[in-house]
Amino acid sequence: ELKNCRAAAAENDIQLNPIALIWVQGESDANKKNAPVYAEDLGKLIHSIRKACAAPDLTAMVAVNTRFSKGKNLYMPAIVEAQKKAAEDDPKTYYVDTSKAPIANAAHFDTKGTLQVGMWFAETFLKATSAKE
Repeated sequence: ELKNCRAAAAENDIQLNPIALIWVQGESDANKKNAPVYAEDLGKLIHSIRKACAAPDLTAMVAVNTRFSKGKNLYMPAIVEAQKKAAEDDPKTYYVDTSKAPIANAAHFDTKGTLQVGMWFAETFLKATSAKE
């Protein structure tokens, strides 16, 4: 079980006030075994992080390198759909589309792509937080 991250930080005289979760992952789950349960696992992860951080309203932003394996991975569409579903099912979760980010190889964004993905997360966060005000 995850220890409350705020309490753990406080033990070291650190005041932790998490405001967002940025999750760029799913490539390793794009397989026959894990893709079918990815949506459920992602929901559990987000819930666990919110609970561990004592931050029930934590904004969660999720993405994946949609062109992982240069479009040859048959399970990537299921991961993308699971992330989109998480965003549809949870008003505090947002899907960030990375499909236009330049890639360096079959697994990674290049420098420009990494910066672009970061900008998309920042834009998503600003829209999400301005909507709450």
